[in-house]
Amino acid sequence: MTDLALIAPVDYSFELVVGSDILAIDSTALSDAMTSARRVLVISDDTAGRAESLIRDYLAHEQSRGRLDEFVVRDASDLADRAELEAIERLAEWALSADLARRDVFVALGSATTLHLTAVAASTFRRYTPCVRVLSSVSQVVSALHTGVHARRSDGAVGASPRRASYLVEAGALQVPVGDPAPLLLAVLDPLLASRLASSPVVEWGPLCADSITRVGRRFGPGHEVWTLGRQQSAGAEPFDQLLHGIEIAERSGLCGSARAMTLRSIAIELGAAPILAAETLEYVELLVPTDVGCAVLAGGRPRRLSAEAEADSLPARTEVLSYRSTIHKRMGVKITADLWSDADTVRSMMVGGSPGSRLLVAMDDFDPRYTRRVLAALDGARSAGAVSDYKVVFLEPTDRRKNHEQTRRLVDIARDMRLTPDDQVAAIGGGTVLDITGYAVSLLSPTVPYIRIPTSLVGMIDAAVGLKVGVNLGRHKNLCGAYHPANLTICDLRPLETLPVVETRCGLAEAAKIAIVCDAELFELLNRHSRQLADGTLDAQPLIEVVSRSIRAMTGELRINPLEENLRRLPDFGHELGHLFESMTGYQLRHGEAVAIGLAMSTCIGYAARRTSRLTRDRILSLIASLGLSLWNETCDPHSVYHHLTTEVVANKGGRLHLVIPTSIGSGGYIDSADELTYAHVNTAMHQVKTYCA
Repeated sequence: MTDLALIAPVDYSFELVVGSDILAIDSTALSDAMTSARRVLVISDDTAGRAESLIRDYLAHEQSRGRLDEFVVRDASDLADRAELEAIERLAEWALSADLARRDVFVALGSATTLHLTAVAASTFRRYTPCVRVLSSVSQVVSALHTGVHARRSDGAVGASPRRASYLVEAGALQVPVGDPAPLLLAVLDPLLASRLASSPVVEWGPLCADSITRVGRRFGPGHEVWTLGRQQSAGAEPFDQLLHGIEIAERSGLCGSARAMTLRSIAIELGAAPILAAETLEYVELLVPTDVGCAVLAGGRPRRLSAEAEADSLPARTEVLSYRSTIHKRMGVKITADLWSDADTVRSMMVGGSPGSRLLVAMDDFDPRYTRRVLAALDGARSAGAVSDYKVVFLEPTDRRKNHEQTRRLVDIARDMRLTPDDQVAAIGGGTVLDITGYAVSLLSPTVPYIRIPTSLVGMIDAAVGLKVGVNLGRHKNLCGAYHPANLTICDLRPLETLPVVETRCGLAEAAKIAIVCDAELFELLNRHSRQLADGTLDAQPLIEVVSRSIRAMTGELRINPLEENLRRLPDFGHELGHLFESMTGYQLRHGEAVAIGLAMSTCIGYAARRTSRLTRDRILSLIASLGLSLWNETCDPHSVYHHLTTEVVANKGGRLHLVIPTSIGSGGYIDSADELTYAHVNTAMHQVKTYCA
């Protein structure tokens, strides 16, 4: 068994800007949050009020000064009535019609539902597009501090984990709705706010809470335990009950004096809280309680100190900015085995990685009934041995036409019904389509539910299962919605390759050729040496393991230095910029690997036409692709369509630049970075070369 690993650092940032007149035309708060965006999609609803007109004026001013190309405002008032993934798909369609590229931005304002759905849609559109959320109430601000960098809610709604969480708060317009316990939570955390609220009319509470947010936020950063403890609610309890119970316990035990307790109760009454009855019947494992100088946590009836308080970055004078950054190292193990399901102990130890007695949700395709029976038998054995308490198998349709939100929604609904926890696990077994749909569904469900991938195709082993990218198509747009969500473990089982149709094996060889041509000259020679047996599916297990492991090692080497594609110059994109076009142009009649092979040939010849690739390198690459049994040409190839696609869709996906990958020598790649460097003549010449080679 061969073991590999990918350890990738993932940077997250959180920024909360609080100030007066931050949406005014002379403020830089919104333009700073939008960074380099040239197009903006504003998502608003009927609760947005005056903020929408302020943002319209601001963006129109930016456009008049040439700092913005276009902005579009959409009314999302009816999205709350749609199913979540249907709403997210609708938002993605709006972004597509607004021509949003990866450098552009969503701006969301209005209700909590609109803010949440827009943040998730933005996080999944082109796998990550920035989103600026304009918060209008104290409750929305506290929710932002509670979730931190994650766009998730406590009610089980789908969510996402965007790399950058950006919020704007207009202090003078901050609302304090009746029945909202968020101001009381702030008053528990901040004695100064409590005294100010008690001596001020409710209409003045919004700006006072805004001031407290920046003060408390410096002590307790996003995701700190106080925001979770302050929002917890016992079954059957009212929203204020937990905080009122904490106040009562703190006063009884002497943690806070009667004056502070009375002040907090008066604030609760102004907010619409009813007197708490039979408080002693409410039970909490941990309880946030006030003290005379701040707050503490009661655990098992005893106070304990709060965990280390966060430190915000330096603050500019005009507005208060809470800015935090963190780096998480995500580890994905890769194991290559000749026959996974023949060893029950291996199955239990590797595949069933959750806690003993955990549950397992398996998503797979029924590509081979014999293989499916082996998987089910192994799962039955794991259940009998107590490795899992139960499992459920969901069969997905493994076609590109069905790689969509509909199948994702089906998997998400089943996982919700199972109420999966971090002790449980999701397993994806199948080709690249099943792996992508499952990974995307898990990313929407929870960042804490572990999942593993067991690819059963060569494409899946070399490409889909190794990377961090998961996603689904939107109409004719390949993988337009998705995420960067690595599996905890990938197990490459070579046994299914024995029964894989030759055409599917060759599709996987296209992915091996891709990474060999631009990253690994030794792998190129290995493929060249065994091309006949590889193309026929007759290669022995040991050299096949070498092909798979070298391909994975080359891929992980590239992913390790750029896991989230923050640098859009990516060698693993070789052949895929055009491959996705050829797939969609044929209505997905071309398999992914077949389309990629044509993309490899076309990009190589574009490199030659642009004088970046030598004749010898071009000829060796075309020869290898053909010797692996892959076609270099399809009748749908059209120079006008290819040139248009490269200079529009590819540029949009790559942040406004082309970054077309081309080979510079065997085992080394380069880029045509600007669309200005690529002419129609280059594309037309390249297409003629490929067609002539195939004649």
